[in-house]
Amino acid sequence: MKRRKGLKFLSSVAAGLFLLYAPVRAEEDIRIRDYINDYADMIDDPTEEELNALGRSFDEQSGSQIIVVTVDSLDGKDIMKSAADLGNHNGVGDEDLDNGVVILISEEDREYFMATGSGIQGTLTDIYTSHLLDNYLVPAFREGDYSRGVKDLYVHTIDAIENGIDAGELERASSQEDETGLVLLVLGIVFALVLGIVIGAFVFLNKKKIRLGPGSTMQLHDENCDLESGVLSIRSNHPDVAEVSPLGLITAKKAGKATITLKKMDGSIRMFYIVVCGQPNTAARNEKNMRFYFRMLVTTGSSIHSDLHDRHDHFDDFSGGGSFGGGFSGGGGSFNGGGSGGSW
Repeated sequence: MKRRKGLKFLSSVAAGLFLLYAPVRAEEDIRIRDYINDYADMIDDPTEEELNALGRSFDEQSGSQIIVVTVDSLDGKDIMKSAADLGNHNGVGDEDLDNGVVILISEEDREYFMATGSGIQGTLTDIYTSHLLDNYLVPAFREGDYSRGVKDLYVHTIDAIENGIDAGELERASSQEDETGLVLLVLGIVFALVLGIVIGAFVFLNKKKIRLGPGSTMQLHDENCDLESGVLSIRSNHPDVAEVSPLGLITAKKAGKATITLKKMDGSIRMFYIVVCGQPNTAARNEKNMRFYFRMLVTTGSSIHSDLHDRHDHFDDFSGGGSFGGGFSGGGGSFNGGGSGGSW
């Protein structure tokens, strides 16, 4: 089912201009414009751009939206309620799956809360979100490395949701039955068409995965990408399954799945999906799939901090319900107060 975009942003030009020059403190001042909304300026620009790209890519692949918001202070407001309200007011997550996540951080209060959509709590339980925060965000925050803490938490939250999808824990909500036979017929036809497209896309992308046998290696290479001087970073989200060297040599370790993320000096990102299994692809097939991923561009978009002043004269061209600067658009997910938080 197609997700309906219903994100509510600015109610007026004056409200938008106010946000440009006033510090964001109270919850009602917060506007979600992208996957990373660093109003407290806690995250460095490269990390912010990288996570915006990862968030957008993950949203397109899974329908799940992970939003980070940092503010100077909540002025005494309850951070759990503020995080849930942000998710509800902005429709974070898929409208049918309710699979969004809002991570709210208040710098002066030294508080954080990870709110989960009502449909994703079977995977991201309160206890599990507490472990994610304690293991990845809190240690880095106590060292003053806010960028690392947010990035580690974000990446491992994506991993947790991917594992939930693979395990069948996250399911699509059933459609509401309509009384008329005509509407049921139309819905059935639409569902069949969408299901066919989804199955076709799944089969297509599944065939494009790079499949390696345990202990084998593969060198990433492309005529348009100089791995020695043109790459800013390259990493594997599961190096115990498939590790990658700084020059793009992938080494398959054990059975499982991994994602190799390559960020070029121009800010663009490529993602390679690796499966280590007992039935690997032929070398020719893996080479073909590698070329496919090199040509799938994941744009980083523009940073909200560097872009705001260039855009503040054009609010008349902006209408609510869309995305700001090509960033985030809500799907209509709902939040019921699930998640966990604390202080550092």
